[in-house]
Amino acid sequence: MRKKPPSQIKYEENHPAITFRMTKEEKEKIMQMAEENKCSISKLVRMALLRLEKDFSKACSDVYTNAWNEAMNQGLAAGYGNGYKKAVQDWAIRVNCWKCKQPILIEPNSENHKNIIRRTEGDISHKPECPRE
Repeated sequence: MRKKPPSQIKYEENHPAITFRMTKEEKEKIMQMAEENKCSISKLVRMALLRLEKDFSKACSDVYTNAWNEAMNQGLAAGYGNGYKKAVQDWAIRVNCWKCKQPILIEPNSENHKNIIRRTEGDISHKPECPRE
């Protein structure tokens, strides 16, 4: 194996190569583009990738942000739905029907709920020490 001169070693350290495989058709297309733009293939690829860098970074950032927002919105929607169900279970009034004795779930702020509040107003005290007048 031939020994490399120090200048070549330094050049290769400062100018590393990147290689990749492609189809013949892709290579021909890239060679045609380089010829049309009167530049080398390496310059053409460098220009394309460096120009793409800003768009790529923004696209990756946008994808991440959109995915995050969508996940948060789905989580919030599920949380609101579950929270509403739990609130109804915890805070709804359950009474039996006067006729058939089947339980009735009276949801908060429903018309039946408002009627119960109106009918019991003045009949309920918060402490035994509070006399009814």
